[in-house]
Amino acid sequence: MSDSEKITKMTVARAKKMTRDAIIWDSEIKGFGIRVRKGGSRRYILKYRHIVGGQRWLTLGNVDSLELDDARIAAKKAVARIADGEDPAETKRIGRIERKVALEEIAEGIVYTASASTFGELADLMMAARMDYAASTRDNYERWLRLHIKPEIGDTGHSASLQRCHVRSCPGDPECARRQYE
Repeated sequence: MSDSEKITKMTVARAKKMTRDAIIWDSEIKGFGIRVRKGGSRRYILKYRHIVGGQRWLTLGNVDSLELDDARIAAKKAVARIADGEDPAETKRIGRIERKVALEEIAEGIVYTASASTFGELADLMMAARMDYAASTRDNYERWLRLHIKPEIGDTGHSASLQRCHVRSCPGDPECARRQYE
């Protein structure tokens, strides 16, 4: 990290044109930089040492979707969290694992409750199984089910009603309706 410069919008523009692997380090925030990959990705990063785990890398965001000022703010916040003993990279990794587990639990719930004979029963079982929804979220889901989804699909288990729904969602394009139905 000896070669460093203040990262500016011009530096970001230059990084977008680079075609080789490189890291452009910032001279103001220690460990903050732009990682450029030969394949074309450009990401804001933060390299730091954690008290327990040694050297860590934290990806702050994509150069194309995150403004430089926002990346600097995120880096400063991460540095402050590191100073407080937190490990942002580990926190991010744990969050990914928790989201994956939550999706698997939802998928298991869907498979488990797939024995319902109608769509309405399945929707009711899923809403009953998810008591962890906030009250406003639960109200919104129940309202959408009651006003839009159940009337459209019908409270039937017959696949023809689902097929009619998909055909209506792709007017004039039977191939689109077939792909949605499969």
